[in-house]
Formats: sequence, structure tokens, C-alpha cells
Amino acid sequence: MAKPPKLNIVSSNATNRAFNVLVNSASSDALKAEKADRERRAAIAAMLDVWLEKQPETVRTDFFATLEIAATASARKKIASHTLRPEGVSDIVELELKRLAEEAERKAAEKAAEAAREAAAHIDDAAPQAVAAKA
Repeated sequence: MAKPPKLNIVSSNATNRAFNVLVNSASSDALKAEKADRERRAAIAAMLDVWLEKQPETVRTDFFATLEIAATASARKKIASHTLRPEGVSDIVELELKRLAEEAERKAAEKAAEAAREAAAHIDDAAPQAVAAKA
């Protein structure tokens, strides 16, 4: 494939000013978006306890279990200390994490077995070729 021709772009003061305006505008837009995102997260966090207080225990149990299962071990400990967290969440989380670990182990074993089968198949394919080459 042929290389595209190099463009000989001459930079002028006007080009540099236009480029700087573009960069500053994009930077400003990014900062505004980040600020809006922070404010959105803060608004949700501020209303979370109010919402949780109005939920039945089953909803709070599902909520906390879902969060903790997805969280890192460190974050899980912090979430578990929330005052509105129902008692039975730890058992649910422990069982689900155990199930997920077993599933991951099973998938890893299946993947290893498949790799071993593929390796054996390649050896079996190569054996007749090696015998034919010697003949």
C-alpha cells in the first residue's frame, strides 16, 4: 500500500490563534462536563439515604447485596457498615461470591481442558506428518 503524500502545511499566526481557540473551547467543554458529572453524582449521593429509608427491607437487601457483590473487598467493607443495611445481606453476599468463584474456577478448568485437547490434537496431526517425512 502506498504511503499518502505528506502535506506541507504552513502555520501562520492566524492558524495558531484558531487552533488555540479550538483547544481552549474543547478544554472548557470538558471541564463543564466533568463539573456536571460531579454535581450529578453528589445529588444522587445526597438523596440515597432518603430513598433507602422509604424502601422496604427486601429492596434494601437487594440493593446492598448487589452493590457489595460488585464492589472490591475494601469497598464492600465500607458499604457493609451503612446504618440502613439489613442484617441478612452478609449471608447473601457470601453465598453469591462463593458461587461466582466456583463458576470462575469451572470456566478456567474448561478453558484449560480445551487448550489441552487442542494441544493433543496438534500433536496427533503432526505425528502422521513426521512418520511420512521419515519415509
